Amino acid sequence: MRLWIIKLGGSIITDKKSGKPAVLQDVITTICTELADALAASPDLRLVILHGAGSVGHPLAHEYDLINKPLNPKRLIGMGKTMANMRRLTHVITKALHQLHLPALPLQASSLGYMNEQGDFKLTGIRIIETILKTGGIPVLAGDTVVTLSGNVAIASADTLAVALAQTLQAQRILFFTDVDGVYDSFPPTDKTQLIPSLSRQEIEGSPSSAKVHATDVTGGMQGKLRALLPLQNIEVVIFNGVIPANIRAAFAEEAIGTTIRL
Repeated sequence: MRLWIIKLGGSIITDKKSGKPAVLQDVITTICTELADALAASPDLRLVILHGAGSVGHPLAHEYDLINKPLNPKRLIGMGKTMANMRRLTHVITKALHQLHLPALPLQASSLGYMNEQGDFKLTGIRIIETILKTGGIPVLAGDTVVTLSGNVAIASADTLAVALAQTLQAQRILFFTDVDGVYDSFPPTDKTQLIPSLSRQEIEGSPSSAKVHATDVTGGMQGKLRALLPLQNIEVVIFNGVIPANIRAAFAEEAIGTTIRL
Protein backbone atom coordinates (compact mmCIF):
# COMPACT_ATOMS: atom_id res chain seq x y z
CA MET A 1 0.00 0.00 0.00
CA ARG A 2 1.33 3.41 -0.98
CA LEU A 3 0.40 6.14 1.47
CA TRP A 4 0.60 9.87 0.88
CA ILE A 5 -0.32 12.65 3.28
CA ILE A 6 -2.22 15.56 1.72
CA LYS A 7 -2.29 18.90 3.53
CA LEU A 8 -4.64 21.56 2.22
CA GLY A 9 -3.43 24.94 3.39
CA GLY A 10 -5.88 27.21 5.13
CA SER A 11 -4.72 29.94 2.75
CA ILE A 12 -6.31 28.19 -0.25
CA ILE A 13 -9.52 26.78 1.23
CA THR A 14 -10.50 29.94 3.15
CA ASP A 15 -10.16 33.66 2.58
CA LYS A 16 -7.36 33.91 5.11
CA LYS A 17 -6.74 37.63 4.70
CA SER A 18 -10.35 38.55 5.45
CA GLY A 19 -10.11 37.71 9.15
CA LYS A 20 -13.59 36.19 8.87
CA PRO A 21 -14.52 32.49 8.65
CA ALA A 22 -14.98 32.52 4.86
CA VAL A 23 -14.78 29.09 3.18
CA LEU A 24 -13.84 28.92 -0.52
CA GLN A 25 -16.22 26.21 -1.69
CA ASP A 26 -15.25 26.35 -5.37
CA VAL A 27 -11.58 25.75 -4.58
CA ILE A 28 -12.43 22.83 -2.29
CA THR A 29 -14.64 21.26 -4.97
CA THR A 30 -11.90 21.60 -7.61
CA ILE A 31 -9.23 20.08 -5.36
CA CYS A 32 -11.44 17.18 -4.34
CA THR A 33 -12.25 16.48 -7.99
CA GLU A 34 -8.54 16.28 -8.76
CA LEU A 35 -8.00 13.96 -5.79
CA ALA A 36 -10.78 11.71 -7.01
CA ASP A 37 -9.21 11.52 -10.48
CA ALA A 38 -5.79 10.74 -9.00
CA LEU A 39 -7.19 7.93 -6.86
CA ALA A 40 -9.08 6.48 -9.81
CA ALA A 41 -5.82 6.35 -11.75
CA SER A 42 -3.88 4.75 -8.85
CA PRO A 43 -6.06 2.18 -7.04
CA ASP A 44 -3.20 1.19 -4.73
CA LEU A 45 -2.76 4.73 -3.42
CA ARG A 46 -4.13 5.65 0.00
CA LEU A 47 -4.52 9.20 1.26
CA VAL A 48 -4.81 10.92 4.61
CA ILE A 49 -6.21 14.41 4.07
CA LEU A 50 -5.36 17.19 6.50
CA HIS A 51 -6.39 20.81 6.32
CA GLY A 52 -5.36 24.05 7.91
CA ALA A 53 -7.46 26.61 9.66
CA GLY A 54 -7.06 29.82 7.67
CA SER A 55 -9.64 32.46 8.54
CA VAL A 56 -11.82 29.81 10.17
CA GLY A 57 -9.45 29.13 13.05
CA HIS A 58 -6.41 31.41 13.28
CA PRO A 59 -8.19 34.62 14.35
CA LEU A 60 -10.03 32.79 17.17
CA ALA A 61 -6.88 31.08 18.39
CA HIS A 62 -5.15 34.46 18.42
CA GLU A 63 -8.05 36.24 20.12
CA TYR A 64 -8.30 33.68 22.94
CA ASP A 65 -4.53 33.22 23.32
CA LEU A 66 -4.58 29.46 22.79
CA ILE A 67 -0.85 28.96 22.29
CA ASN A 68 0.67 26.92 25.13
CA LYS A 69 -1.17 28.70 27.91
CA PRO A 70 -2.90 27.30 31.04
CA LEU A 71 -6.54 26.35 30.61
CA ASN A 72 -9.12 28.67 32.16
CA PRO A 73 -12.81 29.33 31.48
CA LYS A 74 -12.11 31.95 28.81
CA ARG A 75 -9.66 29.72 26.94
CA LEU A 76 -12.06 26.78 27.17
CA ILE A 77 -14.65 28.92 25.40
CA GLY A 78 -12.03 29.82 22.80
CA MET A 79 -11.13 26.17 22.34
CA GLY A 80 -14.78 25.27 21.89
CA LYS A 81 -15.38 27.99 19.32
CA THR A 82 -12.23 27.07 17.39
CA MET A 83 -13.08 23.35 17.42
CA ALA A 84 -16.63 24.03 16.24
CA ASN A 85 -15.40 26.18 13.36
CA MET A 86 -12.83 23.60 12.33
CA ARG A 87 -15.42 20.83 12.39
CA ARG A 88 -17.58 22.84 10.01
CA LEU A 89 -14.66 23.24 7.61
CA THR A 90 -13.85 19.52 7.84
CA HIS A 91 -17.50 18.82 7.08
CA VAL A 92 -17.37 20.95 3.92
CA ILE A 93 -14.33 19.02 2.65
CA THR A 94 -15.78 15.65 3.60
CA LYS A 95 -19.08 16.47 1.89
CA ALA A 96 -17.23 17.44 -1.30
CA LEU A 97 -15.44 14.08 -1.23
CA HIS A 98 -18.70 12.21 -0.61
CA GLN A 99 -20.26 13.88 -3.64
CA LEU A 100 -17.46 12.28 -5.66
CA HIS A 101 -18.24 8.88 -4.08
CA LEU A 102 -15.04 8.80 -2.04
CA PRO A 103 -15.17 7.06 1.37
CA ALA A 104 -14.03 10.00 3.48
CA LEU A 105 -14.36 9.88 7.27
CA PRO A 106 -14.08 13.12 9.30
CA LEU A 107 -11.99 12.67 12.44
CA GLN A 108 -10.91 15.05 15.19
CA ALA A 109 -7.24 15.20 16.14
CA SER A 110 -7.94 16.23 19.74
CA SER A 111 -9.80 12.93 20.21
CA LEU A 112 -6.91 10.90 18.78
CA GLY A 113 -3.95 12.20 20.73
CA TYR A 114 -2.31 14.87 22.86
CA MET A 115 0.59 17.30 22.74
CA ASN A 116 3.65 16.64 24.86
CA GLU A 117 5.77 19.33 26.48
CA GLN A 118 8.21 19.31 23.55
CA GLY A 119 5.44 20.31 21.13
CA ASP A 120 5.14 16.86 19.53
CA PHE A 121 1.69 15.43 18.81
CA LYS A 122 1.40 11.91 20.21
CA LEU A 123 -1.16 9.69 18.51
CA THR A 124 -3.08 7.41 20.84
CA GLY A 125 -5.77 6.46 18.32
CA ILE A 126 -3.54 5.41 15.45
CA ARG A 127 -5.22 2.00 15.09
CA ILE A 128 -8.45 3.74 14.15
CA ILE A 129 -6.69 5.53 11.29
CA GLU A 130 -4.87 2.36 10.23
CA THR A 131 -8.13 0.41 10.07
CA ILE A 132 -9.79 3.11 7.97
CA LEU A 133 -6.88 3.11 5.53
CA LYS A 134 -6.70 -0.68 5.26
CA THR A 135 -10.36 -0.83 4.34
CA GLY A 136 -9.97 1.83 1.64
CA GLY A 137 -11.22 4.83 3.60
CA ILE A 138 -9.86 8.36 3.58
CA PRO A 139 -9.33 9.93 7.03
CA VAL A 140 -9.93 13.69 7.01
CA LEU A 141 -8.45 15.69 9.90
CA ALA A 142 -7.82 19.34 10.68
CA GLY A 143 -5.39 21.28 12.73
CA ASP A 144 -6.85 21.37 16.22
CA THR A 145 -6.66 22.85 19.68
CA VAL A 146 -5.50 20.15 22.07
CA VAL A 147 -4.72 19.65 25.74
CA THR A 148 -1.20 18.98 26.97
CA LEU A 149 -0.34 16.64 29.84
CA SER A 150 0.42 19.68 32.03
CA GLY A 151 -3.07 21.11 31.51
CA ASN A 152 -2.26 23.74 28.91
CA VAL A 153 -4.03 24.41 25.64
CA ALA A 154 -1.87 24.05 22.54
CA ILE A 155 -2.22 24.17 18.78
CA ALA A 156 -1.67 20.91 16.91
CA SER A 157 -1.31 22.39 13.45
CA ALA A 158 -2.05 20.34 10.35
CA ASP A 159 1.68 20.54 9.63
CA THR A 160 2.44 18.96 13.01
CA LEU A 161 -0.20 16.30 12.36
CA ALA A 162 1.31 15.60 8.94
CA VAL A 163 4.66 14.84 10.55
CA ALA A 164 3.17 12.65 13.28
CA LEU A 165 1.06 10.66 10.82
CA ALA A 166 3.85 10.32 8.26
CA GLN A 167 6.20 8.96 10.91
CA THR A 168 3.72 6.55 12.45
CA LEU A 169 2.17 5.31 9.22
CA GLN A 170 5.45 5.34 7.25
CA ALA A 171 4.07 7.49 4.45
CA GLN A 172 6.16 7.91 1.31
CA ARG A 173 5.19 11.48 0.43
CA ILE A 174 3.62 14.60 1.87
CA LEU A 175 2.01 17.08 -0.53
CA PHE A 176 1.44 20.60 0.79
CA PHE A 177 -1.20 22.46 -1.22
CA THR A 178 -0.48 26.19 -0.74
CA ASP A 179 -1.36 29.49 -2.40
CA VAL A 180 2.22 30.11 -3.57
CA ASP A 181 4.39 28.26 -6.09
CA GLY A 182 6.70 26.88 -3.42
CA VAL A 183 9.40 28.23 -1.11
CA TYR A 184 10.98 31.53 -2.19
CA ASP A 185 14.33 33.06 -1.29
CA SER A 186 12.42 36.09 -0.01
CA PHE A 187 8.82 36.84 0.82
CA PRO A 188 6.52 38.35 -0.32
CA PRO A 189 7.82 37.51 -3.81
CA THR A 190 8.85 40.27 -6.21
CA ASP A 191 10.17 40.29 -9.78
CA LYS A 192 13.61 39.48 -8.38
CA THR A 193 12.44 36.71 -6.06
CA GLN A 194 13.61 33.20 -6.92
CA LEU A 195 11.66 30.01 -6.36
CA ILE A 196 13.75 27.41 -4.55
CA PRO A 197 13.22 24.13 -6.45
CA SER A 198 14.74 21.93 -3.76
CA LEU A 199 15.76 22.20 -0.12
CA SER A 200 17.95 20.12 2.15
CA ARG A 201 17.67 19.55 5.87
CA GLN A 202 20.62 21.89 6.43
CA GLU A 203 18.96 24.68 4.46
CA ILE A 204 15.73 24.32 6.44
CA GLU A 205 17.67 24.55 9.69
CA GLY A 206 19.13 27.78 8.32
CA SER A 207 15.62 29.35 8.17
CA PRO A 208 14.91 30.36 4.56
CA SER A 209 13.94 34.02 4.31
CA SER A 210 10.41 33.12 3.14
CA ALA A 211 9.52 32.75 6.80
CA LYS A 212 7.50 35.94 7.31
CA VAL A 213 4.25 35.20 9.11
CA HIS A 214 0.83 36.84 8.93
CA ALA A 215 -0.06 38.58 12.20
CA THR A 216 -2.80 36.09 13.13
CA ASP A 217 -1.09 32.93 11.85
CA VAL A 218 -0.56 30.99 15.07
CA THR A 219 1.21 28.06 13.42
CA GLY A 220 4.32 29.82 12.14
CA GLY A 221 3.64 30.26 8.43
CA MET A 222 6.18 28.80 6.01
CA GLN A 223 8.94 28.72 8.60
CA GLY A 224 6.71 26.72 10.93
CA LYS A 225 5.84 24.34 8.09
CA LEU A 226 9.48 23.73 7.16
CA ARG A 227 10.79 23.31 10.68
CA ALA A 228 7.99 20.89 11.52
CA LEU A 229 9.43 18.58 8.86
CA LEU A 230 12.84 18.14 10.48
CA PRO A 231 11.99 14.99 12.50
CA LEU A 232 11.12 13.12 9.28
CA GLN A 233 13.39 10.56 7.63
CA ASN A 234 13.28 8.89 4.20
CA ILE A 235 10.34 10.84 2.84
CA GLU A 236 9.70 13.29 0.01
CA VAL A 237 7.84 16.50 0.68
CA VAL A 238 6.47 18.74 -2.07
CA ILE A 239 5.25 22.31 -1.46
CA PHE A 240 3.40 23.74 -4.44
CA ASN A 241 0.55 25.95 -5.62
CA GLY A 242 -2.47 23.72 -5.09
CA VAL A 243 -4.98 26.20 -6.49
CA ILE A 244 -4.03 25.28 -10.06
CA PRO A 245 -5.48 21.92 -11.19
CA ALA A 246 -2.57 21.24 -13.56
CA ASN A 247 -0.17 21.51 -10.63
CA ILE A 248 -2.13 18.93 -8.67
CA ARG A 249 -1.96 16.54 -11.63
CA ALA A 250 1.78 17.13 -11.92
CA ALA A 251 2.28 16.45 -8.20
CA PHE A 252 0.40 13.16 -8.42
CA ALA A 253 2.34 12.23 -11.55
CA GLU A 254 5.50 12.86 -9.47
CA GLU A 255 6.72 15.49 -11.90
CA ALA A 256 8.93 18.37 -10.76
CA ILE A 257 6.65 21.01 -9.28
CA GLY A 258 7.09 23.68 -6.62
CA THR A 259 9.73 22.98 -4.01
CA THR A 260 10.81 19.40 -3.29
CA ILE A 261 12.37 18.43 0.03
CA ARG A 262 13.96 15.00 0.51
CA LEU A 263 14.56 14.16 4.14
